[in-house]
Amino acid sequence: MLTGKLVTLREPIAADLRPLIDLRSIADATSFGIEEPSPELAMQQLIDRASADRQAGTAFTYVITISSTRAVVGLVQVRQIDLSWESAEWDSPT
Repeated sequence: MLTGKLVTLREPIAADLRPLIDLRSIADATSFGIEEPSPELAMQQLIDRASADRQAGTAFTYVITISSTRAVVGLVQVRQIDLSWESAEWDSPT
């Protein structure tokens, strides 16, 4: 967890499902590879995979919240492209 005066970055949890789906519905949001017809299932899988990917050292995913209210306002994910982490891919819907 990374905490600042205005925002906190933390690993996503099950309670973040609906706010993240709402964020993803913004017209110019990154899809994170989530396609219809079941965005709920795909987003749940992303949440479930976040901890495993971090533990495996292949990616890290943070939910961005307003520190004072804990409202979810964003999501960032960095994924390993090569074994040495010399290249990575960054996604953010907001």
